Amino acid sequence: MERLGRFEPELLQTGDWGPDGGYRLMQRLLQQANPPTACFAGSDPMAIGALRALHEAGVPVPDGMALAGFDDIELAAFAQPSLTTVKVYAEQLGRTAVQLLAERLEGREAAMHVMLDPVLVVRESSGAPSKSADGRQ
Repeated sequence: MERLGRFEPELLQTGDWGPDGGYRLMQRLLQQANPPTACFAGSDPMAIGALRALHEAGVPVPDGMALAGFDDIELAAFAQPSLTTVKVYAEQLGRTAVQLLAERLEGREAAMHVMLDPVLVVRESSGAPSKSADGRQ
C-alpha cells in the first residue's frame, strides 16, 4: 500500500486479538471522520467483535462496510452475516515444522522453504458472491 501511495496509517489499528479487541478497534475506526468501507481483521475472533460494533453502530455489513477475518474458525460460518475469512492449515503447518526440525536434527544442512497456501473462504460479510465447493455460485 505504501508503494502504491494508498497507505493511510490512521486506518491501521492494533490491539488484542480477541473479540473485545476487534470490538474496541472497530469502534475507534467508526469514530474517524472518514471511516473505511472495508476492513480486514487479523483474526476471526477480532472480526466477530468488529461485527458487533458495526451492528451496534447501525452499519450494515457488507453494504456499509465489508469485513474479513483470518483463520476460518468454526464460528466464522455461524456469525451473522457469515464471515469471509482466510483459512490457514495450522495443523499441517505444525506437522511440517516438526518434520523440518527433525530433519535438521538428523543432519540435513540445506535450508528448505515450504509454502502452505492459505485459502480465501468467501462468505456474506465481504459482499462478494459466495461459491460452493464445486465452484458454482
